[in-house]
Amino acid sequence: MLPTPQRLMIVWQYVYETRLAPWLAMYGWWLWWPAYRLLKAKNICFVVNIAEGTGHVLPELDNFFRQLRLGEIDPGKKYVWLRTRNDFSRACIALYGQKFAWAYESNLLYDFFLPVLLKFHDITHDAGTSALYWQLPKNGVVAPGRPWQTYLHMGTKQEAHRLWLEYYRRRSETADFVPLREFAGRALKPDAELRGFLGAEPGRLALIHLKTNVMNATAAPTDAATYMPALGYLLSQGYRLVFVGREEMPELFKSLPFLNYAQSPVASFRHDLQLFALAEVAMTGGSGIAWISDCLDKPVLYVNSWHMFMPPFTRKCIFVPTLVREKDGQVLSFKKQFDLHYADSAQHGDVFPARDCEPINASAADILCGLQELCL
Repeated sequence: MLPTPQRLMIVWQYVYETRLAPWLAMYGWWLWWPAYRLLKAKNICFVVNIAEGTGHVLPELDNFFRQLRLGEIDPGKKYVWLRTRNDFSRACIALYGQKFAWAYESNLLYDFFLPVLLKFHDITHDAGTSALYWQLPKNGVVAPGRPWQTYLHMGTKQEAHRLWLEYYRRRSETADFVPLREFAGRALKPDAELRGFLGAEPGRLALIHLKTNVMNATAAPTDAATYMPALGYLLSQGYRLVFVGREEMPELFKSLPFLNYAQSPVASFRHDLQLFALAEVAMTGGSGIAWISDCLDKPVLYVNSWHMFMPPFTRKCIFVPTLVREKDGQVLSFKKQFDLHYADSAQHGDVFPARDCEPINASAADILCGLQELCL
């Protein structure tokens, strides 16, 4: 079967971003020197390292706006945000593009300017919080990464932790400032398509998400049965249940009055944002989707993440983590579980050390108690 045009575009974009553009930035940068000098003279600064993924694009965009609010970066610069075309870009540029001197989604423009962004750090601002970099190191040289690696080079886990702590500090110092809610304004209201899905009277919405695959913060799939007492509690309190994310809704949930937004034709990142802004409460697994609630300052029950070092910041969050049991049967303290993340190298990512430890997901009673505390 021949690859589709969309698949060919994905492959081309990957090859260009990880192989061709870095080579041009290292060895053909002089071709872009006139453009660089003009951009510098015009006081233009490109905002970079806002990565793909819900758990990146929202907190890193939020991080940038808070840096501006605190005066940590020059407010006189003309900040530009260039993005490739995708669902995250469409939503975020439509909602927040007006807060930049210029924001645009275009593969062509992004690819043209990418060697400049990779090479010239003095006309870029790094808004990232993950120590995953889409720029050349300061020494100007980078080796090709592994196939389908989603960054050019990476810092240490300690560096990523420092960046995350700095972001949390900004959150604390601007606690009453919610830029991703304030700047979007009425655009966060459900549009006609989402209203048609929800019906004329949406009611009190409770958004439900669970993880069924193992990756990063999720050490073991969530058993849908552990959600059932909490879902019963929500229904008893008059909430309307909406299944969110992109995972398939468990069969067990189909016995309850659920709206299955996750597999609906209206599911999109912009509608995700509108839905979370409208809902009264959310219950999510160990996934970046929790940061929609976090960055919109909405109540969220965050369950079954083994990452103790980065729960959502919002005061409206209850965190019920996955615990860790060693092979000798001992359950780690929170401090030892926190340190476990740093026991492995950055090259192995944030995945759970399953060879040495066993994850213990939250029980049905844990989840119900957490939800009741959140809803007080």
